[in-house]
Amino acid sequence: MNRDQQRAQSAYRQVSALPNDKHKKYGVLALNLPFLIRSSGLAQALAFTDQKARAYDVPLLDHLAATVGEATGRPSLRREQLLAESRTDSDPASYLMLTREALLAATWFKRLASSILKVEPGEEVEG
Repeated sequence: MNRDQQRAQSAYRQVSALPNDKHKKYGVLALNLPFLIRSSGLAQALAFTDQKARAYDVPLLDHLAATVGEATGRPSLRREQLLAESRTDSDPASYLMLTREALLAATWFKRLASSILKVEPGEEVEG
């Protein structure tokens, strides 16, 4: 199994285990995460998404950290550690590698938000 297949499998396992009442909020955040990483940078995107995910009580960054950790051989990677490593004062090579891995993992969550959670682009969370 290659790394992209590992990312897909990890993301699928986590998304398919979500309770139904979390689908829309999780899906809206997952759809926007790759765009946020590209447009705002990893640190800002993760900080924003973490704030929203906590407000909505959805585990998107926990799932992203687990997927990035599995793909990079660090299965114990947690949300807090991912946020700390995404700080822009880390060394540039590590930051770029983490950004690439997070973007690749986030893309799988985006795909699964559309295909499994049935969230469409442009949908918003009420409340």
